[in-house]
Amino acid sequence: MQWILMVFLSATPSAAVEGFMWHDPVFDNKEQCVSWAQNNPVEIISAVDYYYDKWTIDEILCVREDRLEDLGIQPYEERTNT
Repeated sequence: MQWILMVFLSATPSAAVEGFMWHDPVFDNKEQCVSWAQNNPVEIISAVDYYYDKWTIDEILCVREDRLEDLGIQPYEERTNT
């Protein structure tokens, strides 16, 4: 079972909440996911800043892929125009 890194963001002053899901890399276990997150804060912040303007990181979690639906998370797949 794969593990996915999730970053939860909030917009201030509104109560809007957004989630950012990593698709690359994905991890074989929770420990790998946590370790990668702890060792790559610049990559996480850079990605969030690229996609979101003026959002604050609230929480970073490692979630087992099969639990996404249970948590009500519906992945958005980024598409390119070709």
